[in-house]
Amino acid sequence: MALTAKRIETAKSQDKMYRITDSDGLCLEVPPKGKKRWRFRYIFAGKRGMLSLGTYPEISLQEVERKETTFVSWLPRG
Repeated sequence: MALTAKRIETAKSQDKMYRITDSDGLCLEVPPKGKKRWRFRYIFAGKRGMLSLGTYPEISLQEVERKETTFVSWLPRG
């Protein structure tokens, strides 16, 4: 399911951390306490990795999508 401004703004803390994801590896982690965190999940050389991109609302959806586009372009295809 796509990340939208409305989904992000209405995401509420729960007992356990959960993620709202899109199809390209971008996700928003919603912890039980504290700020929502942007993450970018990827696979490189057969190994999974995750980059931290900052917190919401300090980093907007539009800004994090620009960063995601850059990171995706760095990853080799296949």
